Amino acid sequence: MNRNGDWQNPEITWVNWSSFGIVVFDDERIPLVIENNAPTPERLKLPGGSGKKLDIVERKTVVREIEEELGIKTSHRLDYPLYGDDKNDHSFYVYLMTPLSWISIESIVINEAEIKEVYLLTIREINELVKNQDVLPNHAEALSIYSIEYAGVPLY
Repeated sequence: MNRNGDWQNPEITWVNWSSFGIVVFDDERIPLVIENNAPTPERLKLPGGSGKKLDIVERKTVVREIEEELGIKTSHRLDYPLYGDDKNDHSFYVYLMTPLSWISIESIVINEAEIKEVYLLTIREINELVKNQDVLPNHAEALSIYSIEYAGVPLY
């Protein structure tokens, strides 16, 4: 859902993918969020969400969703998803993102209609949360890949 409550709008055509982003700031911290009305409110997730037909491709969904949820503009660090999973006719993608050059952590403005809390965490802090199963499973798997392949931090 976005600020306009589009999940309830019958004129919006939804697509069969969700896209999320690992947004890495200059100080290497990564935002994880807790959504309002989440089915698992005790678990953290990456910013992002469901695609809309107007997104055309899943790469655009993650940029739009991060801007809706955190109020920041980002760009892709890779031309392909860091992680992908296809289940039950729904695709799930995680992209490695970077804030645009003038964006800082202080630029985050939470969309309170969607997001309850934002946590800015180091990869070591995230690894501890993954270990304790405090992060949604697909999000945890993508963060584990980032931890090993890009941050050079072993799990746990």
